[in-house]
Amino acid sequence: MLTSTATDPDGDLGNELWWVDGVLKKVGRGPFTVLLPNGTHHYEHRSFDLRGGSDNTVGTVNVSCP
Repeated sequence: MLTSTATDPDGDLGNELWWVDGVLKKVGRGPFTVLLPNGTHHYEHRSFDLRGGSDNTVGTVNVSCP
């Protein structure tokens, strides 16, 4: 399970977008949780503030549960 919340230091967070394994999973602000099956998964998160600033984070997570 991936869970995340984006914040903006000056408090003007505008929007967030989440992709998991190349599929857009969420558009909008607020916490995001996704359950993942066993295997390797790639994620990308983009956030934008109201003044045009943005940030992008990508990563890989490996899931192995009995």
